[in-house]
Amino acid sequence: MKPISKASFIKGNLETRIVKGGAKDFCAILFGGSMETLFIDDDEMQNTIKKTCFDQKYNYVIDLEEVNHISSRGISQLICLTNNVKKWFLISPFQKNIQSLKSLEYIDAFDLQKNSYNTLDDLSKKKIPKELIKILTEEKKHLKEITRQYKRYLEIKTDEHYYIKIIRDYKDKNRITAVKEIESLRANLKNTGMINYYAEPMYSAATYTVLNTGLKAIKNKTNRERIELLAKEITNNSFEHGYKKQDGGVMIASYENNGRKVIFTFADFGVGGEIKEENEGRGIKILRGFFDSVKFRESPKAMKNNYKELGYKTLGDGTQIELIKYR
Repeated sequence: MKPISKASFIKGNLETRIVKGGAKDFCAILFGGSMETLFIDDDEMQNTIKKTCFDQKYNYVIDLEEVNHISSRGISQLICLTNNVKKWFLISPFQKNIQSLKSLEYIDAFDLQKNSYNTLDDLSKKKIPKELIKILTEEKKHLKEITRQYKRYLEIKTDEHYYIKIIRDYKDKNRITAVKEIESLRANLKNTGMINYYAEPMYSAATYTVLNTGLKAIKNKTNRERIELLAKEITNNSFEHGYKKQDGGVMIASYENNGRKVIFTFADFGVGGEIKEENEGRGIKILRGFFDSVKFRESPKAMKNNYKELGYKTLGDGTQIELIKYR
């Protein structure tokens, strides 16, 4: 009997735990979190899985119970394991992924009735070694935390949380960490009416939070999809034109309202320069189509050195945009 060996690693929002060895030459692979295409295609992760799971033929158990989402690429990777199987291959395809398997015509490869299980108790009926079931039970406990965090931080509960949808678009980021960061900014915004964050596309989520909070304060009922569009235009304009698509720049955002109108200001320290109306692009036109007043000016010089000392990138005098919306 070969000794039991274990390995575990986390990439983005996906945690993988591997247990192999034992009397039946089994290799159990447990996933938790989100099996996104980018993380599945990550070279480091692929090399680790190949080195650990393809060194010989195994009897595989693949557990997906703690997975919240699986992409078609993720399913393809599971199919690859069937080429290395020794005798039996068992997979736990939780209910919401069965349709994905069928739609991608992988149903034949995964003969669900024969090769699947829903709980660890089902494994005992398939004559799986008790030592393996015991190990899987312990390993699955470790995966529940990442599943809990995924549900806690990445579910959109209200319009206030719609910024999470924006974060989901950026799969090269650890989205749970990003949500925690935006939640901290939301708290600061409520306390001070002002926040600062990176002028980078993903932080459109922070801009959304500022706009949504200010508009709700004057009881404006603009739908969240339009607020998302406005947020992306404001943030991307600063990133692309102000900072020339360079990471590390700062955006300083604030709002104030008197019940009749809300005034937003967004300032950066990009290259700056005069913005002539005849040269305005599509993004500025979208802002003018929504707000009652759109004005540009140079960002406050007194703030520049403060943010430079904090480690933010500054390229010039920057641009401050003032947006006014009446109730």
